[in-house]
Amino acid sequence: MFARKFYSSIGLAVIWSLLIPGCLTLGEDVFYDPPKWSPKSDRIAFAALHGENWDIYRVNVDGTGLTQLTNSPELDRYPDWSPDGQQIVFVSYRDRPPQDCCGDIYVMQADGSKVTRLTQDAYFPSFPKWSPDGKQIVFVANDEIYVINSDGSKRTKLVGNKDKNGQLVINSSPVWSPDGKKIAFGSNGISVINADGSDRINLSNDSDDYAPSWSPDSKKILYTKTKMAGDAKNLQAIDRNIWIADIQGANPPKKLAEGSDPTWLANGQKIAFTCEADKNSNKWNICFINSDGSNLTELDANGSFFTWSPNGRKIAFHYSEREEIEIYTMNSDGSGLTQLTKHKKY
Repeated sequence: MFARKFYSSIGLAVIWSLLIPGCLTLGEDVFYDPPKWSPKSDRIAFAALHGENWDIYRVNVDGTGLTQLTNSPELDRYPDWSPDGQQIVFVSYRDRPPQDCCGDIYVMQADGSKVTRLTQDAYFPSFPKWSPDGKQIVFVANDEIYVINSDGSKRTKLVGNKDKNGQLVINSSPVWSPDGKKIAFGSNGISVINADGSDRINLSNDSDDYAPSWSPDSKKILYTKTKMAGDAKNLQAIDRNIWIADIQGANPPKKLAEGSDPTWLANGQKIAFTCEADKNSNKWNICFINSDGSNLTELDANGSFFTWSPNGRKIAFHYSEREEIEIYTMNSDGSGLTQLTKHKKY
C-alpha cells in the first residue's frame, strides 16, 4: 500500500537553480501566496509581499517571462485566472481611502492592462473565483459569500454572516463545482449551495474543517479535518486528516488519509495532498492516493501550498531551503524541479 519515493536530487537542484540566469529576483524579505495555474498550464500567477506591500506577478512555468501585473501602493492580492486565460480577477485596496476601508474586486487582462473595478463597497473581500463558464465571480466580503457578473453587474449575496440564532458565522473559501451548478464553502464546517444560493447542505458541522475541493464529476468533496490543542495564545493543529463527502448524502463522510489541503487530479482517479514527513521536523511532502484511499505514494519535496496544473502534469509549490521560501515547479513524478523565484541577497 505504501510506496515512498525519495528524490535526493532536489537538494542539488536547488543549489544549481540559484546559478541559472533569468531566475526571478523580486527583492528582499519576500513572501508568496500559493501559486495559481493558468487554464492551459503554461503560466503561473502569484501575489508577492515585498517590503510592506503585495503585488501580483505572472511567470512562465520554466521561470522566464516575469511580468509584474500590478504596481499599486496599496495591497493587490488573491489572483485567479478566467477560464479562457485572458483575464485575472484580484482584490485591491487601491481606490478606497483608508477611512473608507478594505478594498474591492477588480479584473485585469492577463498582461496587467485594462484594470476594471467590479465592486464599490466590499468589506475585506477575499478569494475571488471565476465560474467555469466565465460569466460570474464568487467572493467573500464581510464574512458573507457573494456572486457578481464578470462585468460588475448584478451582485447577489448568497450566504449571510449570521446563523438562524443571530450568531456571527465566518464563511470562507468558496469553490465552484466543475459543472458550475453548485458552490462549496467553509462555514463552521463544510457546506454546499446551488449557484443561486438555494438548497444549502451542511456536509460537516466542525469549525475545524476547511479547504473543500470538488471531484471532477461534481459529486464528491474533499476537505481537511483538524484537531486543535493548546490555549488562545498557542493554539496548534496537532492532527490533520483528509475526509471525503458525498454531496447527495448517500454515504456518510469518511476519512481517507492523514494530511491536509487535498485536491483531485483532472482524471478523477487520484487525489493529491500535503502530508507530514516527520511529526518532529515540520517538513511537508506531496502525497498521492487513489480516490478510494488506496495506494499511498509520497514524494520527498519539503514543500507546502502545492497546486496542480490543470493538465495534471506539473506541481507548483513553496519550497523551503535554508529558511528561505521560493516558488518552484516540478513534474508530477518528482522530476524536473525548476525554481521560479529568487530573493535578492542583502
